[in-house]
Amino acid sequence: MAKENAAENTAKLKLVHLLYIFILAILTVGYSLGRTATRQEVNTETIKRHEEKKVDTDVFEMHQQQQNIQFTDIKDSQKRIEAK
Repeated sequence: MAKENAAENTAKLKLVHLLYIFILAILTVGYSLGRTATRQEVNTETIKRHEEKKVDTDVFEMHQQQQNIQFTDIKDSQKRIEAK
């Protein structure tokens, strides 16, 4: 009788642990989904703010030309280093 009672208590304890783990998993998933939704809202707001601050085409092209010059200089420097 004592063995049956101990086995029954152990089964109940395992069931309670399983229930706690299940509740914890549900809470964790809910928290993660909430954080993701909040992050998406923040990102959307940031994108909207940046869309309002568009740069003129001339400024963008000038910046692109400067980058191309820098990339060319870097490539030339690498070639000189490799040639040594």
